[in-house]
Amino acid sequence: MFQPVRVHLLSPRLLRKSVLLMFFIAVGARAQLLSGDYQIPTEQSFDGKGFSYSLKHLESCDTHSTFAITFPSPITTAVASNNSVPGELYVPKGLPNTRQYPAAVVIHILHGNFELERAICQTLASKGITAMFFKLPYYGERGGQNGRREMTSDPQRFIDTLTQATADTRRSVDIISSLPFISPKKVGVTGGSLGAIMSASICGFEPRINRAFLILGGGNLQKIIMNAHETRHLKAFIDRLPEAEREAVFAKLREIDPLAQGPSLQRLSRQGKFKMICAAEDEVVFPDCSRELAAVAGCDITWLPGLGHYTVAAAMPQIMDELVRFFSADRPASWRSPAEITAQNNAMRLTGSFLQGALSLLNSSPMPGSMHRCQLDFSINLPTNTLKGSIDYCRGSGGRYRIAGTIPQLGDARIGQGEYPWLAGANNSVFVGTIDAQAGRGCTQYITPRLMIQWQVGVGALAGAAMAPDLLKQFCTISNSSAPDGGASLIMSSTHDQVQAEVTLGFAPDETPREMIFNAMGYSGTITINEWLINTPEQAEIFAPPASDNTKNVRQEDVLRMIAALMERLLEETE
Repeated sequence: MFQPVRVHLLSPRLLRKSVLLMFFIAVGARAQLLSGDYQIPTEQSFDGKGFSYSLKHLESCDTHSTFAITFPSPITTAVASNNSVPGELYVPKGLPNTRQYPAAVVIHILHGNFELERAICQTLASKGITAMFFKLPYYGERGGQNGRREMTSDPQRFIDTLTQATADTRRSVDIISSLPFISPKKVGVTGGSLGAIMSASICGFEPRINRAFLILGGGNLQKIIMNAHETRHLKAFIDRLPEAEREAVFAKLREIDPLAQGPSLQRLSRQGKFKMICAAEDEVVFPDCSRELAAVAGCDITWLPGLGHYTVAAAMPQIMDELVRFFSADRPASWRSPAEITAQNNAMRLTGSFLQGALSLLNSSPMPGSMHRCQLDFSINLPTNTLKGSIDYCRGSGGRYRIAGTIPQLGDARIGQGEYPWLAGANNSVFVGTIDAQAGRGCTQYITPRLMIQWQVGVGALAGAAMAPDLLKQFCTISNSSAPDGGASLIMSSTHDQVQAEVTLGFAPDETPREMIFNAMGYSGTITINEWLINTPEQAEIFAPPASDNTKNVRQEDVLRMIAALMERLLEETE
């Protein structure tokens, strides 16, 4: 990597200029990694064995750069492809080489498609936190032709795989701790499901881990493996083993089980550096297993009520927000996002801004004294007819809202909640739920759970895209162009062979969305956005029921059930 430099004598004038130049370079040094090979010396490796790793630049955006990373596994196996560890490194832009900044190693889920891990890495990197994930033994290109079947070919190989996964994680810590802008005392670990279990386990083997954030994590590996549907093939493998070999596998599981890492987990927990977020209805990492781990670590669990292992996407906005806040605690107060500084009007930033606004409208309470509002007209061309209508939607704080408009199949509709829920009906009638009213009660509890889960998963997917808009590049091309009035247009075109779709988003000069034109799978249409206001000053009277001579005070539950019926009809129409 390093080449000898031939030194020539400099003139005094040139020497002064060179010294000044070197001074300014040193003072203003910023993180800049390039494609190439890098060396980790013996004294910086966990096992006292130096090694080299390679970086290959993949892409850059306003906030970070992405590199493919490859390093040798500390453990050599009979499968040659398994001995080289591939991964991805996400480096925030603009970090000074002062070794002050935090980093996170992200460990992937059991099924290993790596999309969740990319979303986590991109989200963290956009907030000044370097992140890296790698592929566990026998995953992806490491598995050769037989893939993950290699690790269950015999009990010893399975045990060796668990040992290798731990060693690979520690070598990842070697690498990320060596970067010139990372503090070795601010390296954390995170992951979901299997990644969460391994994150907790590695805390007991790697003393350099400073933080651990577990998504759907738990302890008691034997119970999980022998009872979860997702691990049925592994269970069948273990069940076929002779008793002595089966006990050897269980003994190894107990050794790496998070439940065996109590002292390390308690140390982090006492410092507020160990966090668990779990699904209350998890059918893979059972809630009892999560409670076992929390008891050993001495920490509380943030429960996600009503969600299971595969519906947890509905809570991704909350999870990602807490993830960023958790790791940002180690970030210097002086950090500023490059996107904030440069404010470049490019396609991905504009996409992220639009998605964040849409997410705020659908799922985020406004700031106190503020409200969100969206008013639009739509015309949708179906194969058999055209649907036209309008919607005026307002969202306030404290659960207040109002929806009014003309909706196909439903006609004119007006519903809302101020001090009480209300619904405007035919003949100028207004029903207000003042009788037997209970604070905090909403209409969602009366909507079919299946429809609510579908809605929540959709919002969760939107949140993921809003936090890491670069992920959309896997599904479509995104380009932008300028409008004559100073506005801009975003054009998104599907790259999927079987999905033909194109969406054009038009923006005003202040980047407020004003129009959407779409053509997808035989459907086309236009949505004209007349108002798009996020955290605008609140108008409290908007949420009050409309004035009417035919106002009726009724049971709160009855109004909520009527509103739920309307909402359910809308959800069914868009299913």
